[in-house]
Amino acid sequence: MASRALLLVAILFPASLLAQPCLVTYTYTAAPPPVNGTYTGGQSVTFCFTITFWNTTNANWFHGLVPVMGPGWDTGTLTPGPPPPTCGPSTGTWGWYPTCTGTAATAIGTVGPGFFFDLDNDGDPGNNFGDYCNGATNWQFCWTVSVSNGVDCVDGADLGMTVNTYGDSETGSWGSSGCTGDVVVASAPATAACCMAEAGVDAAITTCDQGSADRSVRPAGRHGSTRRQLDRSARRPGAGPS
Repeated sequence: MASRALLLVAILFPASLLAQPCLVTYTYTAAPPPVNGTYTGGQSVTFCFTITFWNTTNANWFHGLVPVMGPGWDTGTLTPGPPPPTCGPSTGTWGWYPTCTGTAATAIGTVGPGFFFDLDNDGDPGNNFGDYCNGATNWQFCWTVSVSNGVDCVDGADLGMTVNTYGDSETGSWGSSGCTGDVVVASAPATAACCMAEAGVDAAITTCDQGSADRSVRPAGRHGSTRRQLDRSARRPGAGPS
């Protein structure tokens, strides 16, 4: 394993250098991508974030990745994919954890759920260093989640998916601050399209009532449906019974 004692000289560097990003290059994909900026209710989407270049600013080794979901996603459907193999020479492992709390004085507090590196494989990624690789890398993290469905789907709800990456001074045990200049990466903008109005028959229009602000009052159809029929002739001024 690389000796961190040799890297302590970074502490003597100017603060402007310490603020340089650790996350340098990456790719971020969504499959399928949104259509016209929307996903439909219940639709599942797989996101993959790949780090292709990591800079160990102030000897910060890569330690964690956390996706942050917009309110239109059903968080209960979130399913992480297999974690990447260890990049560095250690025997540590990547894994998905509900939370991670770093033990360094520079740690930012509890974050998660997300992927974190457990160097000593004791089940607590917050008490150790990260995965040591500097320069070109190939850490890939994927997860699948579905848009809220049925009465929980709200038309126009935000389906953003931002990604935060962390060095081990932020979520681990390394005590020299770094990676503070890293960007929070956003997915392509998307919103929820919960239901579509349908052209009816016999002078009737079928509309959707999903996602109303007040769900305590919702017209029900013959079978408890959230759709309602509007007879256009009955709404015509001066129209009487047929």
